[in-house]
Amino acid sequence: MAERKSIAEGIRALRQEILSKAQRQAEALLEEAKEEREVARRQAEKRAQAIREEILDEARKEATLTKQRIISAARLEAQRMLLAKREELISRVFAEVRNRLAELRRSDAYPDILRRLILEAAASLGGGELIVWANEEDMALLSDQFLAQVAQELDPGTTFRRGKSPVDIDGGVIVGRADGRMRYDNSFAARLERWKDELRSQVHRILTEGS
Repeated sequence: MAERKSIAEGIRALRQEILSKAQRQAEALLEEAKEEREVARRQAEKRAQAIREEILDEARKEATLTKQRIISAARLEAQRMLLAKREELISRVFAEVRNRLAELRRSDAYPDILRRLILEAAASLGGGELIVWANEEDMALLSDQFLAQVAQELDPGTTFRRGKSPVDIDGGVIVGRADGRMRYDNSFAARLERWKDELRSQVHRILTEGS
């Protein structure tokens, strides 16, 4: 009887030991699974954070590029408008100057203007034997007497004679060396063209002051 009781107790003890061991293993597995889930969660959060940072970085870059494109476009548009305004002002100034020059051609001061234009051209050509051309109407002003008086204001070696035929200019003169090697266009149109670059710079400076 005592022997059967001892066997039964041994069986219960063994079963209890097996159950306890199984419980410990189960708890260990649960703890391990919990740790793995925590590691996986942290890794997932880390990846998610990296993705968020990457998206934000791309968004910042795109925003910067968009801002730069907008600023560049605005600057180009402002520059285009500035250039258009400059050319508009130059056109208006030139139209006014042409009107004034047309009035000068009808004034008593015009022969003196021709004289100064001839002297300027002669100085640029270095004097010598020179030919003077003008348009058909102004050729009548280039008499031998008039040209001789102009020549007296220069070195004795400088002489003028009127060209054989008129030239197609609005006003002013064209002066050339008698040997045909050089000409100086001192017509109104040529003078305006030479003045255009200077005027363009002046207008641009006025438009950009304080900007």
